[in-house]
Amino acid sequence: MQLFKERLIREWRFHTKLLKDVMDWTILLYAMIPAGAFIYFLYRETVLRGEFGFFVYIPIEFVIFVLILLGSVGYMRTLIEPADRLFIIQHPRIFTRLKRFSIYYSVVWQSLFITGILLVLTPVLFIHYELMIGDVLQIGAAMLLYFCFNPCIEWSHLHKWVKGPAGLLVAACLSAVILYVPEMATLLLPAGLVLVLLFIEMRHVRSGAYFEKQLEHDLKAHTRWLGRLFFFNNELKSMIKEHHTVKAPRLFKGRLFKGPDDAVADLLVKTLVRNKRYRWSYVRLVLITIPLYLALPFWADLLLLGFSYFMLTGWLESVMYEVKGHAIFNVLKLQDEQWNTSMKRIKAIFVAPVLLCMGLLVVLGFLL
Repeated sequence: MQLFKERLIREWRFHTKLLKDVMDWTILLYAMIPAGAFIYFLYRETVLRGEFGFFVYIPIEFVIFVLILLGSVGYMRTLIEPADRLFIIQHPRIFTRLKRFSIYYSVVWQSLFITGILLVLTPVLFIHYELMIGDVLQIGAAMLLYFCFNPCIEWSHLHKWVKGPAGLLVAACLSAVILYVPEMATLLLPAGLVLVLLFIEMRHVRSGAYFEKQLEHDLKAHTRWLGRLFFFNNELKSMIKEHHTVKAPRLFKGRLFKGPDDAVADLLVKTLVRNKRYRWSYVRLVLITIPLYLALPFWADLLLLGFSYFMLTGWLESVMYEVKGHAIFNVLKLQDEQWNTSMKRIKAIFVAPVLLCMGLLVVLGFLL
């Protein structure tokens, strides 16, 4: 218990210090507080007043499936460290207790997260979809069961191409249980949760056979904020594991732009397309706003268009400054005018089409 407390306190101190490094009072005053106020008034003027936007076109089956998938957000922690390879041999009982306390701490924390999600969606689930309190409790139990089952897949030795479909299959089965056998779901879901926790206890807590998988999973959880916040502080980049293997480019081997002054734009486009981290960050930024466009009213969609512009533009500028800070540009001198001109072309490629499509989606939703 003492070891668990020490590592948990160290974990919270690490994340607190990380937030202090990337946030100051200006971010809190000019970004977080206005965003919180906007979300509150938007929620009050839409959901609490019975205006559910595109929820009226989304079937309950899809909502339950997405909610169960949302239950996997987060990590089941074990709080183990690389040096614990020796610790397992010398003190197996203490190590087992560390993993047990960490796992059940994760379960309790995830239960609070799931409760918050369901409380926010309570008006939609009760008023629009006409669910009962028992149905909502079943959804919450299924979300928690999926959260507990998901690490069993991640810690296994299955191929990475099998793990994703296996998780989707489990979520689909849980959705089917809730939708088609709701009377049995009241017993099946708690029983399944107990069985999964017992499986984790016997297979992963008392055994060290999956130490490497659990260590990799826990390190991802420990550094999950670094990949999201490194744009705000260059010092955080040194904490991210770098891959030094370089492969030949598969895309855009030739020049994209033929003009003599388009070398910077050519470099930025190729960097955004080829770099996996940049590519998926851009996709996530675009995809995360699509459900909002479908659910929000017309006036909020217009505000979201403006927010999307500044969000994508800010992200592109952060990428540009990161590329600009590379050591090669200490030797190869480029004028600021070249970077600014290239940034305008990059916006026309990566921002304008997205805003145009989203604008058409908003107009289409308003006319319907």
